[in-house]
Amino acid sequence: MEETEAVVVGAGPAGSSAARVIAESGHEVLLLEKDRYSGETAVCGGGLAGDFAERALARLPRTIVEKYITDWLIYMPDKTYHLANQPGLSVCRREFDRFLAEDAASKGANLRVQTVATNLRREGDRIVINVRDRAVSRQYAVKSKLVVFADGPCTMARMLGLGFPRAKPDITIHAAIYELEWRNNPLNCFEFFFDEKVSPWGYGWVFPKRDFLNVGVGCLISQMKGNIGAYLNYFVEKYERVWGCLRTLRRIRFAADIIPIAHAPRIVGDNAMAVGDAAGMVDPIWGGGIGMAMEGASIAGQVAAAALEEGRFDASFLTQYETRWKKTADYKYLRRAHWAHELFLKYSTFDRHAFLKFMRLALWKGNSRELKLSPADLLAKGVSGVSNLPVST
Repeated sequence: MEETEAVVVGAGPAGSSAARVIAESGHEVLLLEKDRYSGETAVCGGGLAGDFAERALARLPRTIVEKYITDWLIYMPDKTYHLANQPGLSVCRREFDRFLAEDAASKGANLRVQTVATNLRREGDRIVINVRDRAVSRQYAVKSKLVVFADGPCTMARMLGLGFPRAKPDITIHAAIYELEWRNNPLNCFEFFFDEKVSPWGYGWVFPKRDFLNVGVGCLISQMKGNIGAYLNYFVEKYERVWGCLRTLRRIRFAADIIPIAHAPRIVGDNAMAVGDAAGMVDPIWGGGIGMAMEGASIAGQVAAAALEEGRFDASFLTQYETRWKKTADYKYLRRAHWAHELFLKYSTFDRHAFLKFMRLALWKGNSRELKLSPADLLAKGVSGVSNLPVST
């Protein structure tokens, strides 16, 4: 059996952030990634926005940034809103996540790819994690003083009574994406499409990369009336605002996954902490969570380093992570947004258009500018109106 000071399960943005901080403090940390490389199977639009985008730009190599974004277009059935001068980056999660994981490794983290955590148990004052090396079909166990769970909404942290709860359709989104090839495309804004035909409680999106578009649909599971793949296909093939372009593009990747949109009730226990999606650190309104996950995970990494220094792995010590996280602006925003989400979800019992009213309120609160244009002009601003679109042959 191997022994190490700390294990981080999952090398996404949250896990890599926690592992990097622990490694930089001079402690052993094993970073486990189930795929061949971090981000290989990520289901995400890959959009970074606001202050987090500006901070990320300071440390990201330029090759990781696919597009610099300053504008958002938000389509409602009867109106379109324009958010201008919004700092944003469009990244490919395969490249972004891989960079973060390899950066953590360069700081001293022991990164193991194609390595899946399969089970765990307590053994005295340690946690033993059973893992499987997918590359060589080898199974072994690792004993650790501390485990940080960054393994998504289906987290193993549940085995310790922590993390995002199972089977909660009112706080879980099902999302699906296509990557559509379009080399050197001219698009340079994030586009969001709110329409009950696209998603009864969610939206469709088009996020441009250098040589492809990330096109997706997300919907609250409790409000879905069909399969998420069917919603995505309708958006790409039939939705009047985009189908003229999107259906002509070659599909190079499809993926689907679930996204949590409520904070986990417990994120700290003896010898364990949950971060990122495993802790429900996701915006209930927009479904994004990269920046929040990385901030929360960095705090967890700092507390983990302090725990290793002092030899304290009990929940009463590790709860410093939860205390510090709950003082952040991100956490306070999440609580307000989740309260609003719950309120409008209850209201939807009486009004089937409650979600669109919810989003209009969010846009009004954000001082979004309504575009005073005809429907034809609105299309010309978006993905389906660029003059040099590929056409069917």
